[in-house]
Amino acid sequence: MKIGLLVEPDFLTKHVGVRSVIYTIYSQLKTFSEVCFISNLDGMWFEMHIPYEMILNNNFTSSWYIEGKPEHIPEVYNRAGGKRLYETKCSYKCYFSQIGSDISSLNLDWLFITAPWVISPSLHIPKNIKLAGIVHDLIPNRYVFEKRATQKPFEFAYEHHLGYYFYDRNVDIVFTNSDFSRIEFLKFYNHKNVVTLSPLTPNSLYERDDNEKTARVGRKIILGNFLDERKGLGILKELFSKPNICDELVLYGAIRCPVEKFYSFFKTINMESVRWYPEISSKQLTREFKSSNLFLFPSQNEGLGLPVIEAQCNGVPVLTAPFGSVREVQLNDSHTICWDDIDLVMEKVKSTFRDNQLPETIETLSRSTFSHKKLRDKLIKHLS
Repeated sequence: MKIGLLVEPDFLTKHVGVRSVIYTIYSQLKTFSEVCFISNLDGMWFEMHIPYEMILNNNFTSSWYIEGKPEHIPEVYNRAGGKRLYETKCSYKCYFSQIGSDISSLNLDWLFITAPWVISPSLHIPKNIKLAGIVHDLIPNRYVFEKRATQKPFEFAYEHHLGYYFYDRNVDIVFTNSDFSRIEFLKFYNHKNVVTLSPLTPNSLYERDDNEKTARVGRKIILGNFLDERKGLGILKELFSKPNICDELVLYGAIRCPVEKFYSFFKTINMESVRWYPEISSKQLTREFKSSNLFLFPSQNEGLGLPVIEAQCNGVPVLTAPFGSVREVQLNDSHTICWDDIDLVMEKVKSTFRDNQLPETIETLSRSTFSHKKLRDKLIKHLS
């Protein structure tokens, strides 16, 4: 069997979470079939040749961070022009080979449309190739169908709608990454063959050095993808304006909020020092997780919740909100909380520190729940 994964031309530099999902699917397809990455630009097809190390680490083979007084961090970041203050160089390179205006020569059995926005009028797909479409979330579709015009991020949302409309009428099977996304998809579209994949676990979690041990000392909190209003930025700002929330705070993720909110968040943090990684490698993220006591993730808009899976697979308890697909990947129901009352959130943070659940217990349960084998078996079943 030969399978092509259709990705956007700038796939290597965009949509971090989506790319992680696609790389994970690629790795499991590779165990039982021949797989390639292909893309289309203005009617011309080409193949992407991506080194394994980039697939393993979701392209993040280097890290950089800023550490110091929270109120100084935005100024340091802007003074550096966003340049890397600490960096480990990445030596891996990709290359592209042109296929031509027709992909028949690839002899594909299946073509996976890896995201709805890769669909364009210039695509010509031979009719003998079976099609699978991947649904990551329906968040933009809610803006198209449910919100007032003044609230719509219209262009990107409409790209989602056009892609899913194509799925509904043309693909043989639709794969969603959570039951929540499956239910949401079927609210808007009528496809008869919609399958939920097993929870996707990033490749790096299954090929790492488990002999590397890091002590969990004190009360260390880690935040991921926090500079995004959809991920609970306002709630986190209020929480960390309070004193004595934790002994150490580590943050990772790029800026996805207005610049004034970026400044305001760091200036509000009531701590002497924090460490922020605008980019973090898989290895460095594992090290930070392995020395952390708690991960906070109050997001109310998720198609899957990869950061929650990553934290738990590294033995870190996670406090989440009772929304969307995160409920499917949260392994401890008592850690699903309402974030509206900041005093109750603070008490839950303190009680979680006191509980001191064994990291090995969390990690073992996570590894049995979020399994590459389950994903592989589901793909084999529906593609054979």
